[in-house]
Amino acid sequence: MALVLAAALAHAAAFAQGKTPAKPAGKPADSGERKDLLARAQDMFDHRFTPVIKDVKFGAAAAGKPIDVTVTVAYDDKRAKDKIKDVRVYYSTDNGKKWARPVKLKQSGNAWKGQIPKQNKGTLLAYVWAQDSRGNVAVELPCKVTTWPPASDGCMVKGAADPDPSDDKTSDFSNDLDIWSISVGMDDTYLYVQQTVEGSINKGTVNPTKINTYLSVVLAPSLTKDVDDLTTLMNMDPQTAKKKFSGKENMVKVMMWSPQGKTFFNVKQDCFVPAAPQAGGGKEEGKDQMPKMKTDVISCKNKGPDLFFRYKKSDMDKSMNNEVQLLGSIIMQATSTDPQKFMEGLNLGDVTNFTRVTWKPRTITVK
Repeated sequence: MALVLAAALAHAAAFAQGKTPAKPAGKPADSGERKDLLARAQDMFDHRFTPVIKDVKFGAAAAGKPIDVTVTVAYDDKRAKDKIKDVRVYYSTDNGKKWARPVKLKQSGNAWKGQIPKQNKGTLLAYVWAQDSRGNVAVELPCKVTTWPPASDGCMVKGAADPDPSDDKTSDFSNDLDIWSISVGMDDTYLYVQQTVEGSINKGTVNPTKINTYLSVVLAPSLTKDVDDLTTLMNMDPQTAKKKFSGKENMVKVMMWSPQGKTFFNVKQDCFVPAAPQAGGGKEEGKDQMPKMKTDVISCKNKGPDLFFRYKKSDMDKSMNNEVQLLGSIIMQATSTDPQKFMEGLNLGDVTNFTRVTWKPRTITVK
């Protein structure tokens, strides 16, 4: 499964394989809406190209004077369908504990320009945040996360939320399945992701079967260029996935939180990551089998509306050590624990846009 985004959008994967996909929560599963669901998933995939922060320049930093900022943001793939609409610079005078109100930059040709207000002598920490017309985000990580869980850690930054409207109708899915915000951070060892919902993080129930699973998908930015359609990336057959993505088995990782699904997934802790398919494969990796799960590389905590993942970067491809593309949250609800019917019994909750995350601390010395 390691190269399978189908865990994130199981409805469309089932449809693509000729299976009967689940209905959207709260809506009848007629054939027209199944097609609409697949179209929704493909539409999201078509808009997977995020802005890329290409260059950041700060002018002379003298005490008592504003600091000029020039940022170049662009797309690195001609298939991008969206336009960059918002670029901001955040800065801190206390090494990331607190952040001043962001400086919203104005577009000037291919660049975005503005000024950080006049400062006293000292060192500023800064990072750039950019958003496009779809809601995809590119953001720099300015400092290392130092707390667990990082509920109030200043080195956690905002990623992309879900497409508008962010406050979805409860007739579509409940507030417990409605993403409110995503935050992300890193240290030398871990990638951190915080999901916040409008209601509360809810594990669901066993009887009746409504098992909730909250996911975050992390992939190498380069992988988004290697595929053109959703069904290629969402192939559920590990053997086929190996053929298509040989040598890239660790370039897609799915962090999962599913306390009520632990027995089904054969794990003892609430969160886990599907293991990469092993070279050579075997009968146990047939298409009707769920992938093996790993628990030694991930930990999680939840309280109220917040769910935190802490995931070892060493489990990802080396190219993802300092830069990843993040599908911050996908929420699913299983209505069957029968492995033969698992895919058909999945209801899709909220799904976020994409975030491109780059480890790039920037300092400005004010003299």
